Amino acid sequence: MVSAPHRLGRDAYFDAAFALLGAQGPEALTIAALCKRLKVTKGSFYHHFSGMPQFVDALLRHWEEDHAALLDEVAALSDPVRRFEITAERVHALPHDAEAALRAWGYRDRAVGAAVARIDRARAQNYANTLALVIDDPERCWLLAHMGIAVVIGLQMVERPVDPKRFLRVGLEWAHTNIGLTMEGELDGDELRVRVTGLPGGRVVRNS
Repeated sequence: MVSAPHRLGRDAYFDAAFALLGAQGPEALTIAALCKRLKVTKGSFYHHFSGMPQFVDALLRHWEEDHAALLDEVAALSDPVRRFEITAERVHALPHDAEAALRAWGYRDRAVGAAVARIDRARAQNYANTLALVIDDPERCWLLAHMGIAVVIGLQMVERPVDPKRFLRVGLEWAHTNIGLTMEGELDGDELRVRVTGLPGGRVVRNS
């Protein structure tokens, strides 16, 4: 056990929480399990958090703030090609198993459910804004954005764990069939690199 209770920062507990959620679900998220995973005493946990309810609140805020920062980075890009590429890469890199656990948890915990809903709304807005750069139909952009989120949620909830290769194939096919977006994806371990080769309307972006 780590003797110094202040050695780990709050982010270490958040990372451990997502790992536990992804592997075992919300029932496994306890102070004892967090401390065991991080090899620290409970004093280390209580240095940062007053108890489990306060930790869950902090975890949800951290998740939302971290995700908002990622969406802001995408929103700052003016090139639709780069926005599509980075969005696809980041969607693929989401902690899918942990998010599936959070979604299930959210059905019986109002605070968790509200955080999940806010995350989904923020994603939908970001996706719709990106689509609006190449599709001059706001209503269709919103529809496609919500459809895309539904596909991600469906894969998260149906497959545990999510198969990265299947997730990539579904995403590429969905984007091509429903948006007219042609992309190529290459997996290197857990990391995905995406290249857009065609935009809606048949506009060729790069030679494949």
